[in-house]
Amino acid sequence: MSSPGMAGIVFISAITLGVAPATLKHSSSRRRVEKLGDSKTRDSRCSSAGAAERLNVGEERVRKLNPRLIYCSISGFGPTGPAAGRPAYDSVTQAASGFLGLLINPENPRVVGPALADSITGFYAAYGILGALHERNSTGVGRKVEVSMLEAMSHFNLDAFTHYYSAGEVMGPYSRPSVSQSYVMKCADEKWVALHMSSPEKFWQGLATAIEQPSLFQDPRFSDRDGRIQNQEALIQILGGIFAKHPGAEWCRRLDAEDVPYAPMYDTSEALEDPQAKHLELLVSAKHKTMGDFRTVRPPVSFDGQRSTEVVPPPVLGEHNEEVLGALRGRVESVRGGVEAVDRVPCGEPVILSR
Repeated sequence: MSSPGMAGIVFISAITLGVAPATLKHSSSRRRVEKLGDSKTRDSRCSSAGAAERLNVGEERVRKLNPRLIYCSISGFGPTGPAAGRPAYDSVTQAASGFLGLLINPENPRVVGPALADSITGFYAAYGILGALHERNSTGVGRKVEVSMLEAMSHFNLDAFTHYYSAGEVMGPYSRPSVSQSYVMKCADEKWVALHMSSPEKFWQGLATAIEQPSLFQDPRFSDRDGRIQNQEALIQILGGIFAKHPGAEWCRRLDAEDVPYAPMYDTSEALEDPQAKHLELLVSAKHKTMGDFRTVRPPVSFDGQRSTEVVPPPVLGEHNEEVLGALRGRVESVRGGVEAVDRVPCGEPVILSR
């Protein structure tokens, strides 16, 4: 968890590290957690509002142990305000930010897709931490980094807000796809192909050649960008009938030959088997001592052409209890004066961290 010259370990949360949350109920375990902030802590996050303070590992307390500490706090709706205490989950904050309404099919209204708010909030927190680390190189002083899921998703939804405040129009689930001229077409073999035609006329001419309909885009309804936006439903019907005549592989061959922006619409069993995905070594694996083989997608960033292809399997609950807390036992017991000072501070009621 530590590297020479890095000034620190990263303490994300007991759950993330594979430490059984119940261990934090005990004052001895809390003292060990506090020692994480004694000299080398970079980042601390707790899962529920106020949990860190109730466990006596809040930002104000641990910063006294180490002014260089960078402390990251992630919440659902922010630390204060009328909704601060409300429980927050992915779909809840997607809805509150206006983003979920851009995904819901009006004909079949139900929540779809992955947990975007969870992941996106993590990315915003990460770049906040990196910014604080960069500043600390100059100042020597850490920062408290705060981000809520509501703030993260509202900023991620910037395009819709920009459009509303500039044009006075509320975007819906089909607004951007119609303007960007995005399509998904079902092929003869039940495979799907995605198209993103955008504005350049060369894309439309290439599509006309690929589908063997050279006069289609001479139709006044589809002859220019505005017409294609206004008549997208009619164009979808026409293209749908054409794409249904050949299998997906044939359409991919034709579209590729004409330089049309396309991709097969893979499911998760297919995406990483694509030749380009294999070339990029997106699928990586490792072996866990009890769970066996673990496979996942590698981080997407390369440095100086070097990809990160090593991965550590996720821990089982409690796997790192001794590794994280036990390694600190000697330090805690050797600094008895510090331990006695900690013991004199009220620890409050036991709290189990939870999502």
